[in-house]
Amino acid sequence: MKDFLTLVEEVSSLRKNLSCVIYTRLLKISRIVCLCAILLIVLDPLLRILNEIKYNYKDSGCILILLPSGMGDWKLIPIVTYIFSFAYVSSGLTYAIAIFYILFCYSLSACLDMPLKLQNDIHEVYEKVVNIFKKTEEEFSLLVLLLFAYIFYSFFRYLFVIIYLSKVHNTPIQLFIAFNFTVNIILLVVIILCAHQAQRKAEDLRISLLADDTASKRKLIKILEDQRYLKLTGWGIFTIQKSLLLSSAAWFFTYVSILVQS
Repeated sequence: MKDFLTLVEEVSSLRKNLSCVIYTRLLKISRIVCLCAILLIVLDPLLRILNEIKYNYKDSGCILILLPSGMGDWKLIPIVTYIFSFAYVSSGLTYAIAIFYILFCYSLSACLDMPLKLQNDIHEVYEKVVNIFKKTEEEFSLLVLLLFAYIFYSFFRYLFVIIYLSKVHNTPIQLFIAFNFTVNIILLVVIILCAHQAQRKAEDLRISLLADDTASKRKLIKILEDQRYLKLTGWGIFTIQKSLLLSSAAWFFTYVSILVQS
């Protein structure tokens, strides 16, 4: 946690040269993202509770419901507590980490939008950006791999449930399933786009420095070698770029065709 806060502080240090327009836009996006995080963490267990009350409350075999009959509707309390705990562990932490990563990448790309006139300022910002990317890979890459693994697992699991219910039982899709399925798609797309944007802005900054006639050969060689650091990956296994969206879409249609034909 301390390393994450240090990384956030380093990104914040880039904001000193931000224009008022970009800074205001960043504040608005931050508020919207925080609101989305709260809604996601609250809505998932709430929809699960409504589903439990509507379909399973009277005849569920859940051990929490096998309570003394004299409790009446008071037995909803342990049910609600259990569902909130389960939903928080299964999806709440995932949503929080995903939204934090989205806001981090967006803030980094927004900070790289600022106009820099002095060459020394450009080099100073560039060195900070390279350092941020290195630390991000050290602290986030394994977490990003686990995040993508969980998102894909949840996505294909809910897709299987949706097709199974509609094909075999011909029953309506439960709200919390549709909600989680939609959220997983949105999170996947937004994470990839924000990470791609941050990498593109950093690469544009690197290329602009290569055109500097006053830079020494030693510095130019270093800038050329820095290309391998300006990447956001999932533990080095894959790079988070727009091409990943195409691969994800191919997996999606392949999986759907297999389920439909089976």
